[in-house]
Amino acid sequence: MISSPYIIMDLKQYLLDKKAYLKPILDEVEPREINLEPNRNIITAIIGPRRAGKTYLFYSFIKERKLKDEEYLIINFEDAGISDLSEEEVLKCTLYHQELYGAQPKYLFFDEVQAFDGWERVVYTLYERKLYSIVLTGSSSKLLSREIATQLRGRSMPVLVLPFSFKELIGIKGVQYTEGKVDSMTASAIKNLLREYLQNGGFPDVVLHNVQPADFFREYVDVLLFKDVVEREKIRNIEAAKFMIKAVAASFSKEFSINKNYLLLKSNGAGIGKKTLYSYLSYFEDAFFSFVVQKFDFSIKKSALSSKKVYLCDTGISSYFSQAKDIGRLMENAVFVELMRKNSPHRSFNIYYWKDSNGSEVDFVIKDGSGVRELLQVTYASSKEEIEERELSALRKAKKALRCSKAKIITWDFEGEINKYGIRVECTPLWKWLLSSHEI
Repeated sequence: MISSPYIIMDLKQYLLDKKAYLKPILDEVEPREINLEPNRNIITAIIGPRRAGKTYLFYSFIKERKLKDEEYLIINFEDAGISDLSEEEVLKCTLYHQELYGAQPKYLFFDEVQAFDGWERVVYTLYERKLYSIVLTGSSSKLLSREIATQLRGRSMPVLVLPFSFKELIGIKGVQYTEGKVDSMTASAIKNLLREYLQNGGFPDVVLHNVQPADFFREYVDVLLFKDVVEREKIRNIEAAKFMIKAVAASFSKEFSINKNYLLLKSNGAGIGKKTLYSYLSYFEDAFFSFVVQKFDFSIKKSALSSKKVYLCDTGISSYFSQAKDIGRLMENAVFVELMRKNSPHRSFNIYYWKDSNGSEVDFVIKDGSGVRELLQVTYASSKEEIEERELSALRKAKKALRCSKAKIITWDFEGEINKYGIRVECTPLWKWLLSSHEI
């Protein structure tokens, strides 16, 4: 296909204009704790919930590295006119960059690649040249982690971007925190912010732009449901999808029963099968709305067939669906999301929950290739006396059953050790655990 000179000039002008528009934005970018390490041997694919700041991770990298204009090229394929270009024209973007700046770019930033038909051929061709470090993002409505892996044939490294962590939040709020050295007034301010964080979540629009949480989550849920699930998966039973997303949100930090919800829908005359409801649950996970955690069992098959617990990508979502504040469940959800952050992108450990036949339960089982690494229990307790016997009893049973020596209870405000039932358990306040720099 022969490209017209007019379109070629448009692309050149776009490359210049994009950086001009970007400069004032860079001044306002908040740094993220997420570490990007792009290189020529692997494509960095930024994935995560919509509106969580995937594009701004580009900007943060450019700002932190103080990249000069000649060092990088950036294209948003959702910008007007870009999607009309041919693959051949887009592939020439690096030549236009050299013409404009006198050098080949070191970094290629491609935003919302799914908006361009044939993006995978363009990206793969540029990757094969081994001249550039390529970083891309894709909207969760059209391009998910499993599709990136398929399209790029194992040549990509996913980087999971979630809403702001609590550590990022207190930095944005200007709280000075040094691990291990916190005065009482600072600790009180941090705990106040933690309550706000559990209630409103960490989405950038809510944290940075003072968008009312109710307004933000109303739009977020509507767009996710219809764009990322209904349209993407061609769902016809929209009412059932609406019911399921509400059911998942209501069940955060709890076991989720497909059968129970199937019977409830059936009693209301909805003609839908269990298999379809399982599919809906996987669609919500694909769109990074929620995550599913299996019950631990040494048998992989039994674990896969077990009851699942569900968690939300952000605790603020739960407040949109219900004004009731269950701090303990919000704390547990926050711990899960932080575990996801600490585990990304290399997935060095797996997350399960544990429950025995008598109903004793441990919130999180952290397992790696060598076995069960740690047990975590989460409870809304402010003193040693408030930690219930069932929490300790469950840990004792799990430690023995899973042959794990390390156990921790994450509390609201109690810190110290408990020696009871023949076990020793370290207790750490949630805010200290969230702000800790240690790896899991």
